[in-house]
Amino acid sequence: MKIRNNDNSQTSSRDSQLSDWLVLSQDGDAIAYQRFLEKVYHLMVRFLSAKFRDKTQMADVIQDIMIGIHTARHTYLPSRPIMPWLMAIARYKTIDHWKKLGRNKSFIPDDEFYFSDIEDSRNNVSHQETLIILEESLVILPKKQKELISFVKLKGHTVQEAADTFGMSVSNVKTTVHRAMKKLQETHSNDPR
Repeated sequence: MKIRNNDNSQTSSRDSQLSDWLVLSQDGDAIAYQRFLEKVYHLMVRFLSAKFRDKTQMADVIQDIMIGIHTARHTYLPSRPIMPWLMAIARYKTIDHWKKLGRNKSFIPDDEFYFSDIEDSRNNVSHQETLIILEESLVILPKKQKELISFVKLKGHTVQEAADTFGMSVSNVKTTVHRAMKKLQETHSNDPR
């Protein structure tokens, strides 16, 4: 039991430190951001190492994840847990990579990939709670934008699938999703912290 409590304490401390570093970096602290990125990089290696046979592809995915985190860093809300935010980005970037490869055998997804975190899931926010957190951000969007973001970005469908499902052209889906993402970015970048 003492080990479990210690793990929980270490996890909580790590999460708190990551959150603090990211918040400081949102305010322009480059050293805090460097520390944040280094720690997240090591967490991503740990998360993906058992999932990829090809370590070169794993490195490519980690690079995509790190770019995704950098691009979305302004959307992190300090009032929310940081690990679900990070892992959502990691999962979606990994799934995107996997789709681009045509689901080849260099990546081994399993139920744990979709529903677990780096540590025991009892210590973290559930996958369902992560989706709720992400979907809460969509309330500012008009209905069609919200539906498309949810369908394409959260559920992982392709733009073509969205066009077929919603009776829209591929171009229209891309434009609508782009505008929705831009509105979300603007809203979160103007959000006082």
